[in-house]
Order: sequence, then structure tokens, then C-alpha cells
Amino acid sequence: MLTEILRAEPAEWDELLRKNLLAEDSESGFDEFQAVLQDKIGEVVLSMPAGSTMQALLAEYLNELLSRARSLAADA
Repeated sequence: MLTEILRAEPAEWDELLRKNLLAEDSESGFDEFQAVLQDKIGEVVLSMPAGSTMQALLAEYLNELLSRARSLAADA
């Protein structure tokens, strides 16, 4: 699921998050998704050169996805 969402355009994230997290037949819930995403954020950010533009960009990108997932979960 995370790979599918990360490959999608940010404009598609909300729809994919709803489909994958809120559907009755969803494979995982918000807590699981959040844990996996936070692990991925740590993994990606720590693997990049400290203070690099790429590190900051990837961290911002993943944090935006996490923010949208949290917002969706709060509205559910």
C-alpha cells in the first residue's frame, strides 16, 4: 500500500488513503500505516547526507503524506 501511494501523484493521495485505510476490506488501519510511514521517514532521512537539499525535500514530502493521513483519520 505505501509503495502504491508513494508512486502516485500527491493529488491522488487523499483518494488512495481513503481506499486503503478507511474501506471495510482494508488490509491495514491508520496506526499501522503511520508506523510504517514513520519508519520509512527515518530510514530515508537517515540514509541521506545530513543537511542536504535532497534530505530536506524527501522529509518534507513524506511528512506531507503523513499529515494528510492524520487529517483523514481525524475526519473518519
